[in-house]
Amino acid sequence: MTLGRVFLKNMFGTSERILLDPRLARCGQRSQLPPEYPRSGQPAEWFSPKLLANKGYQGLTFDFFVQWNTSPLVLTPLIWIKKILKAPHTYARLLNQLPQLVLNELGEPYLRLYSTFAKAYGLELQLLIFRDDADWANPGSTLLLCTIENTGGEISISGNEISISMLQELIRMHSGGPVKIGQKGLFWGTSNLECYLSVTDSLYPGDVDLLLLDGHGKPAAIIEFKKHTLDSPISEQKITNYYPYPDGRKYNRLAVLQQYLSGRSELQRIPCCIIYYPTKAGATKGRIEFLKGEYGKLSALAARNFELPENKSSEEFSKIIDLVQRGIAYYHQQAAG
Repeated sequence: MTLGRVFLKNMFGTSERILLDPRLARCGQRSQLPPEYPRSGQPAEWFSPKLLANKGYQGLTFDFFVQWNTSPLVLTPLIWIKKILKAPHTYARLLNQLPQLVLNELGEPYLRLYSTFAKAYGLELQLLIFRDDADWANPGSTLLLCTIENTGGEISISGNEISISMLQELIRMHSGGPVKIGQKGLFWGTSNLECYLSVTDSLYPGDVDLLLLDGHGKPAAIIEFKKHTLDSPISEQKITNYYPYPDGRKYNRLAVLQQYLSGRSELQRIPCCIIYYPTKAGATKGRIEFLKGEYGKLSALAARNFELPENKSSEEFSKIIDLVQRGIAYYHQQAAG
């Protein structure tokens, strides 16, 4: 179908959103949210779609898989976007008007951005929709798995209801086999579903916090946001605190994504950086660190502290984007040298 923006109430007869973004909270106690820095906002605000557009960028965030049992590691050509279906809405009613409902909820620009990127880089794009009040330990619990395709500029959306057991089977298949993080699982998770999967052998895939695209739709940078919750100086934050242990898998997967996208773009290497940001009241600085090397061999190329936004204004947030731009330019200068 050719998508045109639908200016109407959603298919359930209400103007409220029914497909909600997952929210990071404590596993087993979803009312407890992680600490946030009150003055400067969060990175999602610093890199909002509007502010990025003002600088000639677009931003994507998605979940992706790595085949962990191969050598060398390879990316599974598939990306997932996840949304939570607000209670009491049902899958049956959603499936009855799926293309129109997804369009109405997410918007044509969003769908076109993601589907165009996926097609350009040989990736299948799927949307996971689930009621997060389900009992995920019950093998009969279900969710929706939808496929979004872009053929000649026309976007199609189809979907089916699958069981949690089938989802786990798909995760293991896309990950190259069982994948675990330990018996305790996650402390923080974006959903009850993710928390449940973290204590199984089908760990939900990790994500890219922000993939920055330039004005031509080409990857400009991969950005990881890292909270600093301790009292130690932000200047002590660095990749070697977390890599290769205890977060080797997290950063190796970003390096695999970097390698995959670089191999399908005009750039030999796409910059990858970490933005460390504090949660302690009174903090005034963050830190940005650009990485070099391939998976298994990542290290710091350059790092510096920066002033946190003094308030939640567009002017202050734009300074962070400008900082990233300068870092990207430096990265390419070093690569050329």
